Amino acid sequence: MKKLFLMLLLIILPISFMGCSSANIEDKITINKEDSHLSMVGMGTDYKISPLDRSKYGVQIYAKEYNFGELKEKHNLLKTSIKLENNINDLHIGVFQNDKNISVGLDGSYLDFPVNFFNKSYNGTALSVLDVEKDIELNKEIPIAIYSIGEKDESTYAMNIDENDDLGLNENDLIIYLKINKVGDL
Repeated sequence: MKKLFLMLLLIILPISFMGCSSANIEDKITINKEDSHLSMVGMGTDYKISPLDRSKYGVQIYAKEYNFGELKEKHNLLKTSIKLENNINDLHIGVFQNDKNISVGLDGSYLDFPVNFFNKSYNGTALSVLDVEKDIELNKEIPIAIYSIGEKDESTYAMNIDENDDLGLNENDLIIYLKINKVGDL
């Protein structure tokens, strides 16, 4: 009887672990670069975040400004809550430089935020964005755009958005972050 019980246990445990791991794969949330879904003009990009559950979410988009890799200033750009209802299971966001402002979009509505960062441009500005699909976690910040400005008479280096190990190569870097929190069920 013990042998039969152990055999059944050895058969059931791996099957239950496989069931748990496949559920985690289906619940994976990703962010993808989109082709001008929000139709904003300027240097930036649009993203699609999916799939999200039918629920209420808190969305924050903020920036951290660095001078030679040292944090100088934080900018709160957008903090709002949204409800995803019915068959809607994705979210569209965008970040663009609009003259001397940062324009932040959420499902087609844009707000402009003045930042002094773009007044410092001597040699032009480099933009780094997520070019491939990336997994994201709720309640964790993710960089979605980096604007970089080099020193006067020096090159501006584009940064790897997945790794901030290049921070400090440019005189000025402005990193835009996204953070999504699930705040309740509908």
